[in-house]
Amino acid sequence: MLNVHGSLLPRWRGADPIAHTILNGDQVTGVTIMQIAPHKFDVGKIVLQKSCPIHERTTASELRVQLAEMGASLLIDCLKDLNKHLENSKEQDESLATKAPKIGQSAANLNFSKQTCTEIDRLHRALSDNVKVQTSWHGMSIRLDDMVDPKVMSTIDLTSLIQLKLEDIRPGFVLYHKRRKILCVVCKDGWVGFRSIYIEKRPKMTASDFYNGFISKVESAMTLFK
Repeated sequence: MLNVHGSLLPRWRGADPIAHTILNGDQVTGVTIMQIAPHKFDVGKIVLQKSCPIHERTTASELRVQLAEMGASLLIDCLKDLNKHLENSKEQDESLATKAPKIGQSAANLNFSKQTCTEIDRLHRALSDNVKVQTSWHGMSIRLDDMVDPKVMSTIDLTSLIQLKLEDIRPGFVLYHKRRKILCVVCKDGWVGFRSIYIEKRPKMTASDFYNGFISKVESAMTLFK
């Protein structure tokens, strides 16, 4: 029996290989046609593999579609000359094996003091469409969406917009950029930006709506996500 796996085994064995590929910042991935080993997952012989580059800022959802199409095509090619491919199948190199367990909701929780711009961007792109990176604000659950490219954020000078002393700014500090309509947040090594936000169970709102309806009504200049 054959199985199509969304990684270049033995890298990323498990239920969520595509998410781990994005989280790790891999530049190349692919699909594997493998034999199913009895009572074991993703350890069977490799029958056929095909690799592909990962384009910059690709999301897990986009990569999933790409690999599904590639896997279907590769499986057809495999079945056309199955006996030959089975004869040439090879064991997986256990020394190269990495695990890809299912990523749960708790992984979406942000820690701005410990996570870098790159790590937050990878997490945002690795999560499914139904799971967003999340934090809290004044006791309310906040989910952030439509993240701005970190390279773009690095070119934006925000110092002139800050009303506090720079030495007082700490991770989690929130600033709204009115001209660009971006919600900017300080993290471990810089600023990350988001254009959309969800508060509790409310519908998706723009960064502008969040600023006008919430941030602008807070008297303190120190607005923090925690």
